[in-house]
Amino acid sequence: SSLSVSNQQANLNEAASSMIRMLLTLVCEKDEEESEQEQAAEAAPKTEQKGAIAAATSGEEKPLVAKKTKLFSRNFVLRALAELVRASPAVSLLVVHYQHQPNLMSAADAQDVAPTALSLIFDDLLIRPAVSNAASRLVGAVAACYQCPEAQTGLVNEVKAALNRAL
Repeated sequence: SSLSVSNQQANLNEAASSMIRMLLTLVCEKDEEESEQEQAAEAAPKTEQKGAIAAATSGEEKPLVAKKTKLFSRNFVLRALAELVRASPAVSLLVVHYQHQPNLMSAADAQDVAPTALSLIFDDLLIRPAVSNAASRLVGAVAACYQCPEAQTGLVNEVKAALNRAL
């Protein structure tokens, strides 16, 4: 069984592997809208007063900034990854072992270990109502991948780590 998974891993060509990594990157990256909301929540008391005063006195209109729209929603990407895991056990290994490399700002951040896709799913996505169903489908697909015990072991270890982080 393990031998067949390694054969499938070898058959999973570089283009397919890079596509799956790209999908995992889309899942792991923070949305600009989310980061804007976090920044707005932190700076709301300070900027509301300044913004109201500036808007009342300037009379100028602010230029409209075009927002980036994603081609695929995070929900769609999670569901597609779940289907890929069901289709090929080799994909489950990529999902379990993928480590997200965010844009690091400081040298202190560079020393931290990059989070895995599963840790981000457990810590952030399972609690969001919009994507929790799709995220649980992906986790369930990896858990049901009996052809690849290495992926199941990695999933169990990640669940243990997520419980330790939560407690």
